[in-house]
Amino acid sequence: MNLRIVGYCRVSGDGQHGNDQDGIPRQHRIIESWAKKNKVQISQWIEDLGVSGTLAFADRPELSKLLINLTPAGVFVVEKADRLARDLIEGELIIRHLNKAGWKVISAETGEDLANSESPTAILMRQLTGAIAEFDRRNIVARLRVSRERKRKEIGKCEGRKAFCDKNALARIRKLMRKKSGTRPSLQWVANQLNAEGTKSASGKMWSAGMVYHFVYGAGAKVKRTPVGA
Repeated sequence: MNLRIVGYCRVSGDGQHGNDQDGIPRQHRIIESWAKKNKVQISQWIEDLGVSGTLAFADRPELSKLLINLTPAGVFVVEKADRLARDLIEGELIIRHLNKAGWKVISAETGEDLANSESPTAILMRQLTGAIAEFDRRNIVARLRVSRERKRKEIGKCEGRKAFCDKNALARIRKLMRKKSGTRPSLQWVANQLNAEGTKSASGKMWSAGMVYHFVYGAGAKVKRTPVGA
């Protein structure tokens, strides 16, 4: 299989399409010159016309199409780094994205592999984007923590197992468990009453004596057990 080599050209203004200074023809010539020197052929051209170099990968109409077709990996060639991006961070993000997918990113003007450059600027940008990613991750964690705390204050719970039943069921169980004629109803009788009334448990299953026991005499329950029959 021939090596996949993609040439990328970009101009930010519509008037630059035919401008030989930074236009498409000039970029083509520089990229083709690199290909000839390295004895390879450009297998695909991608051109973003009238697209700002500050835009992200996904916001570039033609370049974004490469996102869904990154396999097989190959060599991505631009005339020079600023044709890839005018914004250093966006440029580094594009390079990192391609590099993670196994691509080389070449500046035809210098022959430099931008994805593996050891220039001070490239190293700084790699460190900066890594720091930004870590900052974003910590921000997400912090926001989730604040959200959990707010939810916990509102409803008293936001993690772990789902509550055994809702507050209405709790009130009904407490009412049913009140002593009648000096005796406390059996757990099975309470379960039967809940089922007959259509009171749902958190799982949606029918109530059983064991479920009522867990709720009434479990951790945090305030009702003291009195072993008497109904």
